[in-house]
Amino acid sequence: MFKKRLRSRDTFVYVVMTVPLAILFFFFHTLPAIHGILLSFTDWNGFGPVHFIGLKNYIGLIHDPQVVHAYLFT
Repeated sequence: MFKKRLRSRDTFVYVVMTVPLAILFFFFHTLPAIHGILLSFTDWNGFGPVHFIGLKNYIGLIHDPQVVHAYLFT
């Protein structure tokens, strides 16, 4: 009986300590990362409307000689 009660209390403490951290991690790390990935498929400059351009940004990176040179030496 005592071990079962101790185990449930430990589980409660674990949840109380972990859930707020998981929520903060989601809002301050995961959501901005997803937002950045989604914005990389647009030509938005920070103001005005957002225009979806697909993989055009990534194709431009592949064809840019400075970027290719930097990747080769990194």
